[in-house]
This record gives sequence, structure tokens and C-alpha cells, in this order.
Amino acid sequence: MAPEKKSITKRALFLGAFLVAAVGAGVFFFQARNVKPNIVFITLDSLRADHLGCYGYQRNTSPNIDALSREGALFSQAVSQASWTTASVSSIITSLYPSHEMGQLGYGVNPKDKNLIRILKKNGYTTALFSDAPTILDITLSNIKGDFDVCVKQGNRTNGLVDSVRRWINNVSRKPVFLWVYFFDVHWPYRAAEVYSAEFLSDGLYPHQNVPIAEDDGRRNEFFSFGRISRTVAEKGITDTSYYIAKYDGGIKFADEQVGRLLRALRDRGMDKNTLVVLFADHGESMTEHNLYFNHSHYLYEGLVRVPLIMVFPDKIPSKIIRRQVTMLDVMPSVLEIVGVRNNEPMEGESLLPLIGGKESRSGEYVFSESSFSPYPRCVRSENWKLIHNRGSGYNQSGKDYELYDLKADPGELHNLAEDYPQIAALLKDKLDRWDKNAGTCQLIPPKNNGEEKMKELRSAGYIQ
Repeated sequence: MAPEKKSITKRALFLGAFLVAAVGAGVFFFQARNVKPNIVFITLDSLRADHLGCYGYQRNTSPNIDALSREGALFSQAVSQASWTTASVSSIITSLYPSHEMGQLGYGVNPKDKNLIRILKKNGYTTALFSDAPTILDITLSNIKGDFDVCVKQGNRTNGLVDSVRRWINNVSRKPVFLWVYFFDVHWPYRAAEVYSAEFLSDGLYPHQNVPIAEDDGRRNEFFSFGRISRTVAEKGITDTSYYIAKYDGGIKFADEQVGRLLRALRDRGMDKNTLVVLFADHGESMTEHNLYFNHSHYLYEGLVRVPLIMVFPDKIPSKIIRRQVTMLDVMPSVLEIVGVRNNEPMEGESLLPLIGGKESRSGEYVFSESSFSPYPRCVRSENWKLIHNRGSGYNQSGKDYELYDLKADPGELHNLAEDYPQIAALLKDKLDRWDKNAGTCQLIPPKNNGEEKMKELRSAGYIQ
């Protein structure tokens, strides 16, 4: 072997050994500062974690997402800070909890709060958002649209969204890029192409259960109906809940196909190597649990706040499953650390890199979520326990102000143990009260251009009456 070649080989072996040692120690070696990685966010609205194969689901809903999860870190206990889009998205991109008042539908991110997109743009990133979500996301981000260099909104549930992304990445001239692709295919009213749900309709995974459809009370769409299938979701008078679960899973299968197309587009452009991919949901969806059928927002049960979170960075993030609970607040500080960008603004989340590297961490020991819809619940979740505080009487099936669940023994949250374990309930109540007083929050505000036209769109989508 020539001396020069031998020297190169030794350097390569040394570098490889250094990388292995660095990962084991929880320290990550990234590109030189002048070669920042690209960042791709993939969001699937309303996707509950336990309906993905990589999270143990029996149906083949997610072959592309499952394959992606094997390339990086999968967080099995990621918790959203809210069970509806505006509050959750706001917390993800600011690493602050939504304000406890949480605004209302038609409110959005406050431009005074530092957000991830603005920070990345100031540090040389070309920022782009591609979405097929309806008005709710548009309003959520309306006040910070200027932080995106490119902002494309397309019609729902078509292949066209990924086609537009492909054209953009093939022509974008300035790198690095932050690309956010936001899919709405999983969200009610579950209108994915029939071919995607047909395969699930007859597999017998769920029992047939007939639940009445909400009565027509003169409103065009009924966003929420407790104990009933909402008119927004209902089809052709069908009352069988297994039908709608199959439709929901069909939406996941369709969205997964689009995720696969997006990942292939990145590979075709050569963007798969030096790119951090973060796949997540803003919140989950209630299928039949706790008498809430095919909706979200009002509650904080596991199907609504436990979401998928997958982080992939080839040769930088190892393939592993992380079972410690984390929050969606942790996404922003993790991304900033990976790309080497400092942020002096306060953040409630913490970088996930130590956990990925195998270090023990007390972060995520207690995590918190909240909803601004009746019964106005807030909750605290530890590794084993979850305490929900219902602050209003409406739609409170439990009839109790406090619900305590042993998540290990009772993952379906069927048995309220608040009276059986008063000491645990008191400890978690204290944690919840302290968080309520001290949490750093972002203030949601109405967009300047939130006119009657947008309110009409919210009504037509079933969000408001």
C-alpha cells in the first residue's frame, strides 16, 4: 500500500472510532459550520402514534414511515402539549407552552415570540412551507408568514403537494434549506381514496359497534358531538365505528405513501445524506375512547396527546428506540443544537441529543398538556402516572374533577385511581399547580387579516359554528 493511501486509511479509521466514541458519550460530531445540514419537517396532522406499525400497530398502515424509523431515533413516549393544531404547532416552533388562556379558533402564533423558522432564516436557511391543510393551519401561521421564503398551500388529499415540493427542491438555488411539509390526509373527515381504506374494512380487527350520528340541529357541520358520531365525519348514515376506524387508517396509508414519495424526491436530489428529517404529529385522534368518536381537542387522553416523533440524520443519529417520555417542546432546541445555532431566548424544552447519545437525563420527568375546550382539562404525565384536572363540567364523562391513571397497568385509562392513591394524586396536583404558575408560555393572538372569509372557511371545515 502506498504511504499516502495508508495515511488516508489511518485517518479514516481514527475518525470512525472518534464518531463511535462521541455518539456513545452523547456528543455529536456534525458538519463544519459552513456546511449546515438541511432540515425537513414532516407533519401528519391528527396522527396518533399507536396506529403506526413502528409503534406496534397490527395493520399495515405505514410501511414508509416504519422504514424511516429504522434509520434513526424513534421516541416511543412523545407527548404533545395540546390536543388541537393551533396550540400544539405554536408550542413546537417556539418551545414554549401555549398560553393558559390558549386563545381560540382563529388565533395564531404571536410574531413577538421567537420561533424556529425565524431563527433558522436569520442563520442563512431558505425556509419553505408546503401544506394541504385547510384554513386552521393558515391562520395559525398567518402572523409569521414573512418568516417563510416560500409558502405553498394546495388542495386537500392529492398527490400534487409532493409534486410541488419535488419541483421546488429541484430548483432551489440557495442552501441550506428548512423544508416543512404538512400533510392533512389523516385528519377528519377521513376522505382518503377508497382503495386505501378498503383493505382494512373487512379484516375484523375492530368489532362492529353502532353509535348514533349526531342529530341535525340546523348547523351545516357539527364539529363536536359527545357520545355521537359528528356530522362532519358521518357518511351515508353509517353508524358502525369500525368503518370510520378503517377510513382513518386508510388516510394514514395514503399519507404514508406521500411520505415515501417525499423521501424519494430528497434522495433523487441528493439531499438524503446531509439532511435532518423530523417526522411528527401535532396531536392524535380519539377513535372510540371515553365516548368521544373521531375527534380531538376536548380531552387529553393518550390517543390524543401521545404522538409519533422520529428523528433521522444519516451517520449522525443512531438507529434506536428511546422509551423515556419527551415533549414536543424538545424538537426546537434539538434542531438548533444539531445545526449549531445558538438561541438566547428562553425555551421550555430541552435538547434530545443527550438521550439519543445514551445519557441519563431528568428532562421529561414530568410533562404537561392542556386544552381550551370543555371540560378545559390540563394534565401532568410522569413515566408511570397521569393526572388530569377537568376544570369545567361540560362533556366530563368521568364526573370527577381529577382523574388519575396508572399508565403501565392501565394504558387505556379505564380506571380512575384518584381516590385509591391520594398521595400520588396530591404529588401530581402540586406539580400541575406549580407548572400552571411558572410555565413559560407563548401568547396566541388573532391574525391581522382574519376576516369573514377565513371564518367562513373554518365553518365549512367544521371547526366553528
